[in-house]
Amino acid sequence: MAALHLLVVIILAAGSQAVSINCARNCTSIVRPVCGSDRETYNNQCLLEVAGCQLAEQSAGSPGDHPIVALGDGSCLGLCHEWYHCTDEYDPVCANNGLTYYNQCYMEAADCTLGLMNPFAPYILLAHTGSCTSQPGNYCLCAF
Repeated sequence: MAALHLLVVIILAAGSQAVSINCARNCTSIVRPVCGSDRETYNNQCLLEVAGCQLAEQSAGSPGDHPIVALGDGSCLGLCHEWYHCTDEYDPVCANNGLTYYNQCYMEAADCTLGLMNPFAPYILLAHTGSCTSQPGNYCLCAF
C-alpha cells in the first residue's frame, strides 16, 4: 500500500512540473505585416509565432499551442475595411455611443476599427434603427 501511495505522489509531482518552452527564434527584419488574432499587427509571421509561443509559455500551455493565429496579411486596421464591404444604401442606425451611422454595416466596421485601435474600447452596438435624434434617450453612454 505504501508503494502505491509513493507511486501516486511521484506521478502527481511529475505532472505538476511547469512545461519549459523555448520561444527564442531569429526572425528576419523583413516587414510583411500580419494581423494576429489578438488584434495586434506584427511585422511578419515569425514575430507573430514568437508572440504566440510566449503567450503559451505564460499560460503554461504546451509547446505546440499557439493561442495567437494570423487572421490575414497586412495591418489589422486594413482588415476591417476588407471584412466589411458596406453598400451605399442609406438605412441609418443609432449606436449605443449616440452616433448615427449610414447603415448597420458602417456601424460594425467602425466597431472593428475602434476595437483594433484600442482593445479596451467598449463595443459599438445597435441601440435602435433610425437616426439617434429620432428616438433620443434610447441609448446609454454609461461607464459600466
